[in-house]
Amino acid sequence: NGKSLLMYLIFFALTPYACANALLAVLMLQIKKRLTGLGKGLSEKTVKLKRQFFIMQLLQTFLPMSILMVPFLIFVYGVLAQSALELATIPMSLVLWFCPILQV
Repeated sequence: NGKSLLMYLIFFALTPYACANALLAVLMLQIKKRLTGLGKGLSEKTVKLKRQFFIMQLLQTFLPMSILMVPFLIFVYGVLAQSALELATIPMSLVLWFCPILQV
């Protein structure tokens, strides 16, 4: 049923995904603010290490999210367009294979 799948998409996929991204953005801004706030009177090497630490945090957060975004968007497209996802499951499976946490 297309209508029940659309409700599933909205309440169990889009809403949690949007909330998680918003929460992530808020937390990353708070971390950046605290790291830059503590930078007064520190050596150049310490400031450089803090900047590298923040970049690593961004990479650890956004790489898995970007890997999971592809199958999620394929699913969203399939539900909104009410199309069959027969061939679309192949790239969805390949992308999910790259994320080790989902291989368990």
